[in-house]
Amino acid sequence: MKEFNFEVENIDRKTTHIEPNPVPEGKDPVEHFNELLESWNKDYPNDRRKLIKVIGETGVRYCSLEKVNYFTISRGDDIYDLMSCKNCGLVFQRFGLGQNFSNYKICKPHLVCNKCNKIFANSAGLNAHNKRGNHKLPNWYPDGV
Repeated sequence: MKEFNFEVENIDRKTTHIEPNPVPEGKDPVEHFNELLESWNKDYPNDRRKLIKVIGETGVRYCSLEKVNYFTISRGDDIYDLMSCKNCGLVFQRFGLGQNFSNYKICKPHLVCNKCNKIFANSAGLNAHNKRGNHKLPNWYPDGV
């Protein structure tokens, strides 16, 4: 997912502001944001908003997740599916039912250790981690994934 900045007007207050929002891959930003505003305006009739314009991409990219296991995993009381980011390779747990899974985690492929499924705050932390070589997968991570 990519993040876009949208200029939005508050209809009732006659004010405008910039609102960043992630947009799913392949979806038109205007169409997507208008759907969100339609839902917002239904839920908050005293705080109605309308889209003025799309300002552009912020450059922030979010993880784009897809299911990687064929069968739902059951470990103890936990029942979950595994979702992997197409860009950085991080694997997340998805609890619950449904086809859609959105995780608005900012995607940083250059800061990910795929040997142990961790993301680091900066490249120095990742480099120190790789130098130590202490790669441990989370206990929920199944063999063979």
